[in-house]
Formats: sequence, structure tokens, C-alpha cells
Amino acid sequence: MYYGDPVGHWEGDTLVVETTNFKRWGLDDYYYTDKNQYRMHSDALRTVEHIRWLDDNTLAYQLTIDDPKVFIAPWTQDFTMAYHPDWDQAGLYEYVCEENNRCPGGKCQSQ
Repeated sequence: MYYGDPVGHWEGDTLVVETTNFKRWGLDDYYYTDKNQYRMHSDALRTVEHIRWLDDNTLAYQLTIDDPKVFIAPWTQDFTMAYHPDWDQAGLYEYVCEENNRCPGGKCQSQ
């Protein structure tokens, strides 16, 4: 898969997903022509995600990125994701890189 090979397992009430074997990114092209140039990740990239419920409407999400060929040490970022029932009426918004693009429920309009 383009975004690697994820393998998940449960540790108590926490879903742990470890991903390896990431494919090269388009931004990595310098690495393949000159290994001294900046690159986004190496073949050693490994991510570990921990996902668990904090309450009925909130998830705790922790991401650890480890790539010893690019970074001097692994680093971790914590997030919380909250359910917003008031967003259900509009539905999902499509993300498109266009100025003032709004796509409630997948129906795009420029404003």
C-alpha cells in the first residue's frame, strides 16, 4: 500500500497500529537522484498509533514517528478527537486545495 503496511492489535482498551514498508513519496525524488538531498522519509520509517476512547464522544490519538535514517530520535504527538453531533446535518466536507472552496455533503461550491 502507498501508506505502508499497517498491523493492528489491542492492548487492553487501546487499539495499537504499527505501520512499516511505506512507499516513496513524490516529494522524495531528490533522495533517489542525490542521497545527500532532503527527503521526507527513508525505508526505515515506522509509525505507531494508539487510539482509545476517553469518553462516549472523545478519542485519544497518539502518533509516534520513528525513522532513524532521517531523525535523531522518535517523536510523539498527542491529539484528542471529539464527536460533534451538530456537524451531522452538513455531512462530511471534501478537502480540496482551492481558494474559498466549500463542499458540505460533497456538493462543492465556490464562494
